[in-house]
Amino acid sequence: KGQNADGSFFENYNPMTGEWSGEKHHLYMGNYAVPALVAYHELTQDKEVLSALEKAVHYLVGANKDTVPTVINALAYLYLRTGKIEYVQDAENSLKYLFSQQQVSSDPLWDGMIYKKLIYHRPNSYLFSVPWVFAALEENFEKQGL
Repeated sequence: KGQNADGSFFENYNPMTGEWSGEKHHLYMGNYAVPALVAYHELTQDKEVLSALEKAVHYLVGANKDTVPTVINALAYLYLRTGKIEYVQDAENSLKYLFSQQQVSSDPLWDGMIYKKLIYHRPNSYLFSVPWVFAALEENFEKQGL
């Protein structure tokens, strides 16, 4: 009920009033709302949840290409659930974007980093996402006979 017509969500929900408020933070949606929708759909197979997930991912992919890596697992999940080629293409483009951001450095802490600062919680997002993306890419390659 809190999803906006464009697929986004506001950051705050007040259960006392039933109202949503705040801003449309892409990282909040990509890191919290979208994974929650994926998990809930995986458990329930609810068609309305899948629809909400698709709308949210479309919003995030269209709003800012830099936020696509935060929903890369959702792109792969959507491809595996719907078979729509656009999702695996967006996931592959997201991987290419990440690879283009990698730093080359003689400092082993920075070599291969994709962010501008060393921070340890971000790898968890990708460690969780990678299996979904590989599964989607593998299925797509098999469909193409590659």
